[in-house]
Amino acid sequence: MPATKKKTSKKTKKKVDKEHDLIFITSERCGWCKKAEPVVEELRKDGFTITALDMTVEEEAKRANVFKQKHSAQYGTPLFIDAVTGNSVCGFREKDILTKWANGEEIPKPPPRPQKQQQQQQQGDVNKFIIDELIQPYKLFIGK
Repeated sequence: MPATKKKTSKKTKKKVDKEHDLIFITSERCGWCKKAEPVVEELRKDGFTITALDMTVEEEAKRANVFKQKHSAQYGTPLFIDAVTGNSVCGFREKDILTKWANGEEIPKPPPRPQKQQQQQQQGDVNKFIIDELIQPYKLFIGK
């Protein structure tokens, strides 16, 4: 289901066809997906063809997983993916960002989540702070 959008080149002022297979992977129970639906509808009104695949519908989930596997997209929903190039955006984004994506522009990925070891270290630092800064002075105050 290729999406075609005629775009006028600034240099040549002639129309250029841009072909994309644009996929919106969603889930019925996903609040961010529901928030993204009106943005997707606006993009459709702007001339983009975007296929929505709901992960709660078995056949659609199979199709979505094919695209995710093909492009090593290990994301949740909402996920916007160009089925040909693998250019993807995960999570809710405003129309201006999704328009750039639909036009083939690479959208920077969000920063990676901290690794489990980093999270454990951070938790250890918090625990040390609680003991050293909060509990020890209290113990000294009450004489234990």
